Amino acid sequence: MTLRHGMMGLALALALVWAGLGCSKAAEVISENAIEKAIESDAGGEGQDVDVNIKDGGVTLTSEDGKTQISIGENTTLPKGFPDDVPLYPGLQLLGSSAAPGTEDYAVQATSTDGIDKIAAYYGKELKSRNWEEERTMAMAMGQDMRILAYTKDGRRVHVTLHATDDSTMVSIHTGKDE
Repeated sequence: MTLRHGMMGLALALALVWAGLGCSKAAEVISENAIEKAIESDAGGEGQDVDVNIKDGGVTLTSEDGKTQISIGENTTLPKGFPDDVPLYPGLQLLGSSAAPGTEDYAVQATSTDGIDKIAAYYGKELKSRNWEEERTMAMAMGQDMRILAYTKDGRRVHVTLHATDDSTMVSIHTGKDE
């Protein structure tokens, strides 16, 4: 497991624990220190140091070298360096993001109250208009509707995964080098 994947899973679990502690300053400091120690312990085998910042209903993790950045929570923003030619569906509520700029790998998790068909049509149209070439599109109905859109451009890839829930559509965007 890579540091980025390990940090993301651990950060999400610990952020949920933190959210249950309330938003008092004391709880914030205790949570931040506990999360930082747990992640650093997990990352220590890879020789990594991690900075944890809990603020305004969210958690941001940054590796010591600044290359890996993960943000989870209500004030999540796009990671620095997120490609300009990868569109974001209007009105998405960002839930999490991660970046490893040295590798050009970025991930964004979000939700929308719009339906899966409308969002899928938007990504198909917008990616093509930005010169992305459709590699494949898959639709699955396993209890709930799911779509996977895969595009490539100039040695890069973008995968958009859409998952319909009862009242929203979950949107995951992953982009990076096409390997």
